[in-house]
Amino acid sequence: KGLENTTPIETQEAQSSDNRDLLTKNITVTRGIALVVGGIIGTGIFITPNFIAQSVGAPGPSILMWGVGGLIAAAGGMSFCELGTMFPVSGAEIAYIKRIYGPIPAFLTAWFNHFLLRGMGIAIGILGFTKYFWSIFYPNPEEQ
Repeated sequence: KGLENTTPIETQEAQSSDNRDLLTKNITVTRGIALVVGGIIGTGIFITPNFIAQSVGAPGPSILMWGVGGLIAAAGGMSFCELGTMFPVSGAEIAYIKRIYGPIPAFLTAWFNHFLLRGMGIAIGILGFTKYFWSIFYPNPEEQ
């Protein structure tokens, strides 16, 4: 099934692999867009605009920076779309790194993503929450 246009090595890999790479695909376009937008915007939209605007001193360059960042994120998303159509397996970037570089770099990437990046994302979310939560009780903390 779907192995007509593959090389003998790819066919052998597909036939000998177990079903861990064959998860059901149930993310619709709307859910996919929501995941990407939520992942990109996240808590940062509430924390960083003020800092960026103060750093550059004008709204124009600040908006330009956000636009460039959006273009970079879109290019990354399109790259993953291309990889997903070329190699339709589950596992996101870990599956692609494993296929290209082997199991050790894939494991290290998974470890890094889980323990460092996910932890930093949670920490940023907590910082954003506490900043806005405490602003209810202390509207101008700089003046205290």
